[in-house]
Amino acid sequence: MLPLERVVVYVARTSAQGAEVLEWTPPSPGPADLPTVSREVLIRPATLTDLPAVNKLRNHYIATSTAIYTDQPTPDEVFRCTFENRDTTRHPMTIAEIAGQFAGYGMLSKHDEKCGYAATVEDSVYVDPKFHRQGVGGAIMSDLIHRADAIGHRCILARIDTNQHPSLALHLRYGFTPVGILRSAGEKFGRVLDVALLQRVIFK
Repeated sequence: MLPLERVVVYVARTSAQGAEVLEWTPPSPGPADLPTVSREVLIRPATLTDLPAVNKLRNHYIATSTAIYTDQPTPDEVFRCTFENRDTTRHPMTIAEIAGQFAGYGMLSKHDEKCGYAATVEDSVYVDPKFHRQGVGGAIMSDLIHRADAIGHRCILARIDTNQHPSLALHLRYGFTPVGILRSAGEKFGRVLDVALLQRVIFK
């Protein structure tokens, strides 16, 4: 894999004035993106009893960041219903714990309902701020990749706001390749936002 500072994505955009080449260079991970404390992280499948903590963390990121492109918190009962209707054999949700405490969660979700995309999933990784820079995100990501391989998924996609530098650095560290930028694809907090599209191919 190329060093992060040498990974550049070129995207062609066609307009009335002709084709324009857009360049975007993913940020290199700085000290704030790398673990500073090594902790033992337990990863396990999520259960119904985990859902309040998971949804509380998700709603925290909805309220405070551009990690999720909505400004509406999800009620616990709606989140529980979504989980209960989830095929966790193919699209698992996992919990990260440190010393018995909830530290974050991860998910593999459908990329598209069409049957031709059955072996393609999208990942989600969220870490409780109390446990940032303790290796939790990496533990969740590594586990999700192994689960995707064991299930038989062919590739994992990630759609990440280009301002989310720690998330971008995490994905690049775990073998994801930038494949494009969706310009002005999202909006939150009164700002128009770009989305980076990254991919990890598990097998061809």
